[in-house]
Amino acid sequence: MAYSTIDNLLALLPAAALIKLSNDQAGATAVDMTTIAAAIAQGDTVIDGYVGVQRQVPLDPVPGLIGTISANLAIYNLYRRRNQVPEIWESQYKADIAVLLKISTGSISFGSDVKPSAPPQQALAHASGKILSGPGGLLEGF
Repeated sequence: MAYSTIDNLLALLPAAALIKLSNDQAGATAVDMTTIAAAIAQGDTVIDGYVGVQRQVPLDPVPGLIGTISANLAIYNLYRRRNQVPEIWESQYKADIAVLLKISTGSISFGSDVKPSAPPQQALAHASGKILSGPGGLLEGF
C-alpha cells in the first residue's frame, strides 16, 4: 500500500507539471502512472527505512504526516529523474529527511495509533563474589 496517491501529488503540483515530470513521450497529455507509482514507491521505501526503526511497516492506516512526506518525496524523485530539482524541492527533501530522522530516534511522534513496544526493563542479576587468589580461590594451583 502506497503512503500517497496521485491526488496528493496533484495537490502540490499542477497536472501539467506532473505530466512533464512523469511522461517521457513528446507532446504527452497524460500523467504516466507507472512513473508516478515508481516515484511514490521509492519515497515510501525511504520512509520505511526510517520509520521501521520505531514501528512495524508498512503503516496502515497511513498517518497524515507520513502521507505528506510520501508525496513530497515522490515529487522530489520525479524532479530528480529529470536532473533538475528546484531549490524549493531540494530544501523540502532535506526537511523531510530531518523529520524522518527524528521519527527514527523517537524524538517526535507522527500520529500513529500503534505505539512502540516498551523498552526492555533492566535485568538485575546477582553473582556471588568470587575469590581469585589465596586458599580456595579460582587461581589456586596456578
